[in-house]
Amino acid sequence: MAMAVAVGETEVSGLRLVSWNVNGIRARGKQLRSMLQRLGAEIICLQETRITRELLDEPTAIVDGFNSYFSYSRRRRGYSGHLLSKAMILGSRSTHSAH
Repeated sequence: MAMAVAVGETEVSGLRLVSWNVNGIRARGKQLRSMLQRLGAEIICLQETRITRELLDEPTAIVDGFNSYFSYSRRRRGYSGHLLSKAMILGSRSTHSAH
């Protein structure tokens, strides 16, 4: 099954940042981890993950080599985003750490 993916990327001073509209993180399943590795970025921002805090499971939340940060909308159920970073983000709490 081919994935239709909207990906934007930027590289500044050797730091590669990728923004990806996943259109539902659970629908990506096993493809997600291999795709994240192929992107080869230090920071990956996932939009439209369409997952709630209650539905987020450990295999989806924890990605080896990355710290994970999640954002959930308080007003609209399922509106959420996910940031994966190879380094800790200062002033933030990592929801899950793969280190």
